[in-house]
Amino acid sequence: MITGEPTTPQAVVAAARQRDCASISYTYTEPTVFFEFACDTAELAHRQGIKNIFVTNGT
Repeated sequence: MITGEPTTPQAVVAAARQRDCASISYTYTEPTVFFEFACDTAELAHRQGIKNIFVTNGT
């Protein structure tokens, strides 16, 4: 069974800001599988001056 914790794009960006992160990276699990979530998160992060890194094997 795969477990996890529900979260929101707002919570991800808030956690990055709280930890003074310069960027958020979307990788390890193929990010195109959760593209809508990653895109929403990236847009919020960008508006707050946080850079985004998107690593994919997709074309």
